[in-house]
Amino acid sequence: MVLWQMARRLLLDALFPPFPPCLYCGQEANEKSFAAGTSFVCQDCMNGLIRIKGSICAVCGRPWAQNEICMDCARRTNRAFCQSRSAVAYNETAKEWLARYKYRGDRVLAPVLAALLYEVWQREYAKLCIDVITYMPLHEERLVERTFNQAEELAGLLGMRTGVPVCRLLTRTQATEKQSMKGRADRLAALQNVFAPIPADRSFQRVLLVDDVYTTGSTMEAAACAIRQKWRQAEVYGITWAR
Repeated sequence: MVLWQMARRLLLDALFPPFPPCLYCGQEANEKSFAAGTSFVCQDCMNGLIRIKGSICAVCGRPWAQNEICMDCARRTNRAFCQSRSAVAYNETAKEWLARYKYRGDRVLAPVLAALLYEVWQREYAKLCIDVITYMPLHEERLVERTFNQAEELAGLLGMRTGVPVCRLLTRTQATEKQSMKGRADRLAALQNVFAPIPADRSFQRVLLVDDVYTTGSTMEAAACAIRQKWRQAEVYGITWAR
């Protein structure tokens, strides 16, 4: 009888394989789980992430009145990037997700984050004929500390999903402290000449710049300026996982 039950269990598992455990909490996932390739996250864990949809600022993508520019963007003129869009709001849940991935090296979460970026791509950029996907570079000191560049990894996964080539266009000439705690003037001063374009023979019309978080937009602006130093005709668009 025991052998029959074991055989029956094996047959059922072969015909109807169980869902893999949630990558975030480890509990068994189900048919309502968020799938990212072969990766699954249970609905309870996904519920803590708030997707940014609906009315947003036309420039930075923050929740705002439809087709209007937020007050922060209205104060800034001559932006180097055209617009930036983000997948989820940077709440406490998103902060913990990013900490596990970015600082604690839990890289199994990368396909899930990239799948959320792909949702933004489909909604915002799929029809724009993007020439190349690039990413925010890390300084060598930071790269040694973390062992990987999270923006580069997400850009690579997004490129695989979209079929758009991924190319490194920037280098980071100096390490900088966290920008979110600084005032606007201090942020701009700290980011002066931080990025530099690397040699490349190709020309680009539309560039998509990947980063993990959009906070004040100063880093995105500085990187876009460096890109346009080399490719003056390029339109730079931003995409980040959180905002």
